[in-house]
Amino acid sequence: MKHIFGKFLAIVFLFSCIASPAMAGKKDTLNTWGSQPDKVAKKVWFAPRPVEIKKLATIGLPKRVGLISFYIHDTGSFEFSALAATYGGVFFRSVGLTEYSANKFGSAFAELGVPVMKDEFAARGMELLTPVEFLKTEEQIDAYFDFSLPEGGLLKFAKSVRKVIDKSPQATGAADGFETIPTHVWMDRDILRSLDALRNSLGLDALVVLTNLTSSNKKNVLLISVAMQMFGPNPVPKPEHKISAKYWTPSVQYSNGTFGKGFKGVVFHFWNKENSANQYEGYDGIVRALTARSLDELQEIIDKGK
Repeated sequence: MKHIFGKFLAIVFLFSCIASPAMAGKKDTLNTWGSQPDKVAKKVWFAPRPVEIKKLATIGLPKRVGLISFYIHDTGSFEFSALAATYGGVFFRSVGLTEYSANKFGSAFAELGVPVMKDEFAARGMELLTPVEFLKTEEQIDAYFDFSLPEGGLLKFAKSVRKVIDKSPQATGAADGFETIPTHVWMDRDILRSLDALRNSLGLDALVVLTNLTSSNKKNVLLISVAMQMFGPNPVPKPEHKISAKYWTPSVQYSNGTFGKGFKGVVFHFWNKENSANQYEGYDGIVRALTARSLDELQEIIDKGK
């Protein structure tokens, strides 16, 4: 009897968990947002910018920029019943995207997003290149495909804490033609130095990463936010003072704009017993607005340094 009661509680808990996953975005669609660039722009927020980029006024915007990564990072759902553990057995279930499905959705996003990113960069006198366009030599190919972000002590600590706090399954997958370079996870001096070394190896003036954060459950996948980061040479020369030089990096983050402030997310993929359905229309409008806002913000900061 005790075991049956435990199973009953587990079933009740299961339905309560399944019924409650984030369903925000059922009314909105990607196109609801993508067709309103001003609305998207208001939801774009920027991480603190280093004061050094004002010095770009003497250099100007980078001309030849490489889009080195375009990927999806998905956080799934984790369900657990303490009651089931008490009254008979343990119940838990985790649901989330795989690296393969993250690649599939990321590739669909890239097909829409990359062309509009190129348009916005070109409108400001810059050329945005994808790996197939900037990888010209064997050395460059090796440098790109062998590249990985260094894990400093702080990053390792953050990951260990996250494993305890967040038991949800996670998957990261790059779009076709791109490597996964998850710069959204952490940023420190070692990473900035490694990115600058990669930039020099590729012969580029700056690097860009486009991150799509998603959330998935057994019913659907939601787009939670889109972030665009740009990295380029530090416009401030390395100081001669030893203490100051210790904290100087050859690369700085020019821009880090994220669409998602106050944004509840929208469903772009549904699952059911018979088939699945995708709704990508409008994603390109979101990326266009994010890119335009990020580049305009960068230009404003540069203008202040003149």
